[in-house]
Amino acid sequence: MLKNIDVLKYLMSILVVMIHAGYSYEIPFLRVAVPVFFILSSYLFFSRLPEDDEMVREALMKFLKRASMLYLFWFVVLLPTTFIIRDWYQLGVGEIIEKIILGVLIRSTFPASWYISAYIIGIVITCMLRKHDRVLLTIGVITFVICCLTSNYYYLLAYVPYGDVLQKWTDNYEMYNSFPMGLLYIYMGMKLKGWLDSGLGTIIFMLVAGIVLLYMENGLIQYFGFGRADDAYFSLSVLAPAMVMMALKLPSIDIREEFAVNLRKMSTIYYCSHLTVLMALRSVMGGLEKYQYLIVVLIICTIESFLIIKAQKNRVLSWLKYSY
Repeated sequence: MLKNIDVLKYLMSILVVMIHAGYSYEIPFLRVAVPVFFILSSYLFFSRLPEDDEMVREALMKFLKRASMLYLFWFVVLLPTTFIIRDWYQLGVGEIIEKIILGVLIRSTFPASWYISAYIIGIVITCMLRKHDRVLLTIGVITFVICCLTSNYYYLLAYVPYGDVLQKWTDNYEMYNSFPMGLLYIYMGMKLKGWLDSGLGTIIFMLVAGIVLLYMENGLIQYFGFGRADDAYFSLSVLAPAMVMMALKLPSIDIREEFAVNLRKMSTIYYCSHLTVLMALRSVMGGLEKYQYLIVVLIICTIESFLIIKAQKNRVLSWLKYSY
């Protein structure tokens, strides 16, 4: 089962690279990747969470330490390029500190870092409210709806009560690239263990229905021109949990344990570094086709991953483990 999860995470990391290479409007299915990441990570955390409150606090602190070190590793490594990408070199010290604080909490610092922040904040909120199921679900649904409205349905807000307020808010704060986006999916991950009692037929139906609904939803959005961005679809709330449940239901993939673990590590390294690599390539190799950028980024990230995984085995370089 864990091998299936590792393979799924690796495949989703490739889909994320494809999104940023520019394929998401052509292939809306790619957008399932981030929700799957949220659900998978949440499932792994909550399925192992003890019942005792004191042990829960210990588990949460251990998670926070591990996730924070992952964020800090890539923040430091990518800081020089982040300064250029974010134009921080034009700002004063106080402004840079403000950008970093806001970036960590509700936006991003290094490119694509919003997911790590969103996951950390979402896990903390969900863990604190885990005994208040209805409250968690309500918050998750409301924030999810707002994320969809301010992303794929942005221009429909003109016909929604207080839609103009949401539009102005979105100009300064993209909720669909922040922790509110993950709350419903993290809730799903927490509840997933109980949902696995569902039969395989039900899961297959959810999977097929989710794909059909996604492409129908995308067709309507494209036809009417609702979207400002394509990050959040309502139908992903059906498709994403179905994909994770399918991976957990199917027999374990017959691959070596070490290979599966390496895929898991590579998926994290891909996610954290790929967008910086892609943006650097576009600045020095402008004019390439999307598929060329995709191939080059995947090659670079794969080489980078193998070097990190191999170098980490050296005691002097053991700190590289924080990269994944």
